[in-house]
Formats: sequence, C-alpha cells, structure tokens
Amino acid sequence: MNKNDCWQKALRLHQTGKMDEAVMLCEQELCATNSPECQRYLGFVYLKNDLLEKSLSLFTLAVEAGDVKSIIGMASVYFKMKDFDNAVIYYKNALDSGDYKSCYWLGSLYEKGLGVTENREKAIKYFQLGSEYGYLMCDRSLIYLEYMHGSFWIKICSKFKLLKLMWETFRIAINDGHDERLSEIKLKGFNLDLDEYKNKS
Repeated sequence: MNKNDCWQKALRLHQTGKMDEAVMLCEQELCATNSPECQRYLGFVYLKNDLLEKSLSLFTLAVEAGDVKSIIGMASVYFKMKDFDNAVIYYKNALDSGDYKSCYWLGSLYEKGLGVTENREKAIKYFQLGSEYGYLMCDRSLIYLEYMHGSFWIKICSKFKLLKLMWETFRIAINDGHDERLSEIKLKGFNLDLDEYKNKS
C-alpha cells in the first residue's frame, strides 16, 4: 500500500461501518504521517475521545499539508480546551476558507461573549449566514434568540418555526444521514453548555 491508498481504503471501511479498522489503518505510520485526510479523520476521532493534544497535532499537520477542512478541527480543539481566543481565530479562518459550519460556532461565541465581546447582533449575523447555506443549527439558534428576546406573539411563532425545523431535520436525516447540514447537530456531543464555560472561564 502506498500513501495515496490510505484514505481511500479508510473511507471504504468507514462507510461500511468498520470504524475501528478505519482508525487502525489511519494510525499506521505511512498513513498518519503522509495522508492529510487520515490526519483529519484521526483528529476528529481523538477530539471526540478528548485526546486533545493528539487531535490538535494531527489537525495542524493536515492544515500544513494544505487540508483546509482541518481548520475547523483546530478551532474545535481550542474550544474544548476553553482557549476561546484561538477558537475564534480558527473558526474565522475556517469560514474564510469556505467552511460555513463555522458560522454556528462563531455565532454561539459572540452570543455568549467567549473569546470576544458579547454581541448579539454579530451572533445573529453569523447564524443568518450559516442558515443561508442550509446549516440547521444556525436556524435553531435564530429561533432560540427570537424566543428568548421576542414578544409574546414572536414566541408563539418561534414554536411553530421550531416544529417546522424539526420536521426538516427528520426529512434530511431519512434521505441521507451523512448530509453535511446535519453535521453540527451530530457534533453537539462535544459542544458542552456554553453558559457552563462562561461561568468557569
């Protein structure tokens, strides 16, 4: 096997549900040191398992090799480390590279004032941008802000919007559980309560 085969083989294993084998393949020295895609894959696996230093190291290697999809991974590691200053920098870098998933995280950080000055208007701007690109967590965040800060009738309307969004999410998931618009919903597993971070930082 040469380095060009690493990711294709790992991806096939992942797509057939053999995640452990995909990880083992990517962890082989040839793949872990030469395949940016494997580095990114392992970065997210380690991130999910709270192996933050290993995750950051692999995302950094991937970015240095030109893998812009790993920039949001670096941002997410910094987020979990509670290094919100760097999280903001790398989420913005990811957005500049065309990764609109970053809009949800940037909006959330501005909403809570983590790594930046609290600014609801900027939060809404990022959520709206992410919503334009179909990211459902941005839609959910906009509905939440409407509910929290709107009048009685806006609160009523927001509940119907949430029901509509839940149906849309279900419809997308049924058609394609790997649809990118669902990504931040699946990543909520490591998105700890932002209020909790704010109180402890």
